[in-house]
Amino acid sequence: MAADATTLSALREPLLLFALIAVLAAFFAAAWISTGAFHAREKQLAQQWYERGQAELAAGRSEVAISNFRSALLYERDDADYRWSLAEALLSAQQYSQAEAYFRSLLESEPADGRVNLALARVEARSDRVEAAIRYYEDAIYGIWHTNPAEHRFQARLELVRLLLGRGRNTEAEAQLVSLTADLPSSPAALEQVAAMFASVNDYSRAAALFARALRAGPDNLEALDGLGTAEFNLGRYSEAREHLEALLQRDRTNQAAAAMERTAAAVLALDPYARLAGAERRSRVMRIAQAASARLQQCSTIAAGTSEPLTTDLQGLVSRQATLAPRITDRDLRNNPDLVQDALDLAFTIEREAQAICGPMTNTDEALLRIAALHNQ
Repeated sequence: MAADATTLSALREPLLLFALIAVLAAFFAAAWISTGAFHAREKQLAQQWYERGQAELAAGRSEVAISNFRSALLYERDDADYRWSLAEALLSAQQYSQAEAYFRSLLESEPADGRVNLALARVEARSDRVEAAIRYYEDAIYGIWHTNPAEHRFQARLELVRLLLGRGRNTEAEAQLVSLTADLPSSPAALEQVAAMFASVNDYSRAAALFARALRAGPDNLEALDGLGTAEFNLGRYSEAREHLEALLQRDRTNQAAAAMERTAAAVLALDPYARLAGAERRSRVMRIAQAASARLQQCSTIAAGTSEPLTTDLQGLVSRQATLAPRITDRDLRNNPDLVQDALDLAFTIEREAQAICGPMTNTDEALLRIAALHNQ
């Protein structure tokens, strides 16, 4: 009996230990299951708040979206997508300092992230910290983009160009545009967009080339046709400009700016005495130019007569010169005295330049004469 009791006692201890282990295992299993269910519920709630925030932000209700994203982060504090969306909502709500703080925290984990650098560039631009914005835009352009890198870099550089143009820094903007053309998308919209930017900094040569590419890619693109005709007009390519502006006006009669340029281009082509012409036609044009300048000078005198202000000294001198030269500007005298041709043109162009600021609105012919003078450096 004593031996049996000893045996039972020896068996009882392992059994108790096993039972205790089983109870603990069951407890930890239950706790693990409960904790897993709790975390799963937290993730579910976070996702629900996040989706609500996305919907509110898309609807333009930034303040409500901010509250929803903050609620999502209560459950998933380190989720990068939730932090990004909250920062975007803060930026949309013009809460720039808070948006910047969230974007900076995201940048710490991946300093070369193009998307985050672009977001910080927008924050700095809207806060009128231009130099900082430029640095972030450049970091975005040369940063890492996980999808569509070429498109994102193109758009980032476009934003940088707009920022520079808006601050009147046209030389820097033009340099960025030149860099942009190295990897320019071939879509007509992109070509037209960049062409218009070149035109805005008076780089009409590059503008014309890109508008022409856009027009070849989309022959029915009236904006590209308008841009091309305008760029050519400003380059002094009046024959090409007239051709493209006429083509535009055949499809859009309401474009008054294009119509005015077309009329001026036609007048330049009809009056330019330096074109390849027969002698008789050149003399005829010189006489017409002299008559137009004389009429412009008379307009100046009429305006002065109706005010208490006399003609300027320069204009009075031109009146005297014109009175002396006018009787000699005949077909016979021009034919017999070739030097008289240039004298007549010099006087006419000088009258037009002096008159433009003080003698009232110009006629189409007056503008054409100024453009002829500029075209031939007269």
